[in-house]
Amino acid sequence: MMFSPSYKMLLIQAGKGSVYIYTFGEEPTLDKILEACDGKFQAIDLITPGNEYCMTATYSGDVCIWRIEDGTCISRLSLNTPTTVLACSPSSFTAAVGTVNGSVHFIDTLETASPEEIHMVHLSDSEIQHLL
Repeated sequence: MMFSPSYKMLLIQAGKGSVYIYTFGEEPTLDKILEACDGKFQAIDLITPGNEYCMTATYSGDVCIWRIEDGTCISRLSLNTPTTVLACSPSSFTAAVGTVNGSVHFIDTLETASPEEIHMVHLSDSEIQHLL
């Protein structure tokens, strides 16, 4: 689960990979925005500012940007390594993706149609479990 910076929306990742959004004070309050696709989502986060897009990471290493309004996949970037966690910066158009092999990949999300990896660092011989 992930709150938007305004705390008006909550992204919920279900166990089978689907993603829902809960909007406080609106009807209906719970909307399915993404179906589980070519791999269960390992992680999801809102791209801020704006909260128009969210980002997902699958175990296979695909990182996708989705339009929240209609669930359209805007772009896909393959990291070619199994991923574990994802965190988007609340103050810049940057995301960090942790991997099974202990690396963190940093992604520029300013251009949602063409995200790009801007840096990678190997932190550990164990998988990355949390990014805050």
